[in-house]
Amino acid sequence: MSPEKLLTMVGAGIFVAGTVLAAILILKKRESNDRLLRNFVVAGALPVAAALVLRGLYEARLPTFGQFEVLACYGLSIVGAYLHAVSAGRRLQGISLITMGFVAVVLGLAVPGVDVAAKPGTEGSNVLLGVHIITAFVGYGFFTLASLLAATYIVQDNNLKHKRFGFVFEALPPLEVLDNLMHRQIAIAFPIFTVSVALGVRHAWLMGGGTEWLTDPKILATAVTWLVYAI
Repeated sequence: MSPEKLLTMVGAGIFVAGTVLAAILILKKRESNDRLLRNFVVAGALPVAAALVLRGLYEARLPTFGQFEVLACYGLSIVGAYLHAVSAGRRLQGISLITMGFVAVVLGLAVPGVDVAAKPGTEGSNVLLGVHIITAFVGYGFFTLASLLAATYIVQDNNLKHKRFGFVFEALPPLEVLDNLMHRQIAIAFPIFTVSVALGVRHAWLMGGGTEWLTDPKILATAVTWLVYAI
């Protein structure tokens, strides 16, 4: 077993353990311990980050192209967004449960991809492409957490409308907190995503040698996605 796979499995296992712990605390109606859950998130992210560093050093390239690398970077980007959210000092025990569970699934899907080689041609990635990819992942992470918060908002709003005040209602933050957190996540995600799109277009222009990049499905899909977010 490669060190990258072992480290990723350890990270995924820690996220699973953290998810179980958060569920137990909620079911037993224990007082929120966001610091403990945050420590689980950090502890789970460190071995995954180490696996990416090892992959990058071993292959002498930015580790963001292979199946494992993409999913690992995506998981870490969500972790970054989560740590930003908890820095606000809000009670986020229920959100911690959802986030750790989601990241555990992402990393679980990443493990089989450790042995899958990246596509040929990625070894020559330049600085512009690297910054484009990194900012894209940061944007994805913040947008993902904003989406999870939005789904939680819908659940909490439905609980209020139907006067269901059980353990789910108690575990989730108030609507005002969720709304504020969503705005904070999107306020960071959209400008970063915009920078990523601009860098991607610039890179495509340089690599395409003209206007051929305009017909690239990825470019068109990204432009449409950016426009939807902007509206």
